[in-house]
Amino acid sequence: MEINLASQIYVFLWACAFGFAIGILYEIVRFMRIAGFDSYIHTFIQDVLFISLCAFLTFFFAVAMNGGRVRFFILLGETVGFFVYRFTVARLTEKIFSLLVKLFNLLFNLLKKPTYYVFSIGKAKIYRFYIKNN
Repeated sequence: MEINLASQIYVFLWACAFGFAIGILYEIVRFMRIAGFDSYIHTFIQDVLFISLCAFLTFFFAVAMNGGRVRFFILLGETVGFFVYRFTVARLTEKIFSLLVKLFNLLFNLLKKPTYYVFSIGKAKIYRFYIKNN
């Protein structure tokens, strides 16, 4: 059974949108790497999970949109959508994620000493109370 050109274009455009969505999904992986999970083992696990998830999603997309037939134009559409996202919106989100991680690290470093000081005083008082009552 052949599909006509109009339905191929329709599926191709949806595949482009789906590729764009996969690009958004990849932002989670990129954020984890920016946040510090960038060792070789973390990268390997993230890549395997991302590729496996994308393979399953592509299969289900092909089932829903094209009766389970994976055609070249579907994969091409996903690739085009992914790269459109990657070279447009992802540039902005990368800067935002980097800024958020830097702000989080700055806040963590600012609060680390006072928090440690408060907990050490509390620990000493609890210890003295425990010794005094035993």
